[in-house]
Parts: sequence; structure tokens; C-alpha cells
Amino acid sequence: MAAAGTNELIGLLLTGCFAVVLAGAALRRRALARLACLLLVTAAATAVTLLVPGTLERMRSAVPPGGRHVIQALGPSLAVAGRHSLEWIASPLAPAAWLLGLGVARIAATDEGWSLPHPAIAGAALAAAYFATVFLPYYGAGTLEKHTLNLAHALFTGGGLFLAACTGAWMGQRRRPATVWASVLRAGAWTLMVALAVLPPTPLRTAYGDLASGRAARYDQALLDRYELIAQCRYVVCGVPPLSDPPPSLFWFENAADEAKDAPSMLSYKDDTFAAFFGKARIRLTGQAPATTAHP
Repeated sequence: MAAAGTNELIGLLLTGCFAVVLAGAALRRRALARLACLLLVTAAATAVTLLVPGTLERMRSAVPPGGRHVIQALGPSLAVAGRHSLEWIASPLAPAAWLLGLGVARIAATDEGWSLPHPAIAGAALAAAYFATVFLPYYGAGTLEKHTLNLAHALFTGGGLFLAACTGAWMGQRRRPATVWASVLRAGAWTLMVALAVLPPTPLRTAYGDLASGRAARYDQALLDRYELIAQCRYVVCGVPPLSDPPPSLFWFENAADEAKDAPSMLSYKDDTFAAFFGKARIRLTGQAPATTAHP
């Protein structure tokens, strides 16, 4: 509920999630009062987030050239959702979901109290939520920011594991997973895991490559050296050298302000987060005009 009041996309996703759960509980004739309260509070927090002046102004100013059109937003949304789905499936997510489904199938085959949504219903709901996460930014602003793509990735990963559990529960309740087939599928999952670790390019190979090559350790030391420089700086604007050879599995973007390349909004973001954490007005990359403003 707190998350619903911090981001409009998260709020919409949580509201939809509680609505689906409430509908499922109603179909199974289970207690609805608590779920209904959660849905109402989440919907209210989402409405507040959407209707505050800052959000409304941002929505007005972010209109893409030519206005907002559903058809125009569908093309890039489908392309991005499809491309990243294939990329994320080719990761440890596939064998993890496989093994999770097998484990849940075993439990569901012996425990009649085990209950999860039908995989068709869960899959449809999760696919709609995933696509909405990609489509709404394209429709609203004509682009998909990296932090929103990160949210879509988290939703895809968590949704994929949940769908695997739903599928396993459905199979177990139908008494389908014979012991021999379970062993074969389990061996197949481990084989897939090894393949993902060996065949480039996969996230698993990237991660252990960063560790084995020492790139992650060098990055860790570079960050410690940077923090020491910041601690020794007696100015409110401090300079630090750029990070060399950052590991792809850990590095997202440069936290220090790049005044030659960063947009004003990014500079403001870095000043208000990274620099403010260290009690500075700005932490900038070196190679630009030196900082001369000392602490009062």
C-alpha cells in the first residue's frame, strides 16, 4: 500500500493485482473483507499519486510529438516486450522456474489443500500486467525509461516463477508428474542451467565472468577509493575520476555528475541522491573545471 503511493505504474499494478485476487477469492467463496480493504486503500493511494499537481504536470509535458495514439504505441510496445521476453527467458530464470514447477507439482500431488490459480488465468493476468508496464510509458510519453524497464524485468521474473508454480500445482492435482518423468525433467533443468552458464551471451555467464576475471573485485576497490576521495574533500562540490571497466552485472550508470553529457534532469537527480548522501552539493567527474566552493 505504501508502494502504491510512490509510483503511478506500481500503484496501477498493485490495484490490478488486488482486483484479480479479490475476484479469485469471490469465485472460491472465501472471505473478502480484508482483500476488499486492501484494494480500496491501494486504489486510493494510486488515485492520489495520479492526481497530485506534479504528476498531472509531468503527464501534460510528456505528450509525445503528434499526441497520444493507442495504435502508434502498440508497435514499439510489442517489439520491446517481445525482444526482452526472449532475452530474459534465456537466463537462470528458465531452469529456476522449471525446478520450482516440479517441486510444487510434487507437493500438490500429495496435499489436497494446496491451491493456486489455474495457469491459464495466472498467465493471462501476468501477461496483461507485463504488457501494460511497457505500453503505458510509450502511450503517455512516447518512450520507455530504463528504470521502468527495470520494473518490467522484475514483474516478468516474479510473474514467470509464479506462473511456473501455478502450472506445477495444476499438474500435481491432475496426478500427471510420474516419477520417471519428474527425474527426466529435473535432469533437463540442470542441463539447461549448465548450457546457460557456458553458452554466451547470457546473464549467468556475464555474472561469473565478472567474478572470475577479477573485474568485480577491481570495481569494488575503485568504489572504496572513490568514497575515500569524497570523505577527504572539504568542498561542497567534489571531483572524482571515472570508473574504468565497470562490471556489466553490477554497473547500471555513473553516479557522479557528467556535466558534459548529463541532461539537467539527470544532474539534478544525481545531486539530490548520490551527492546528498555524502553531504555534498555535487560530486562530478574530473577533467572539468575544478570545484572551488568550500564548506562555510
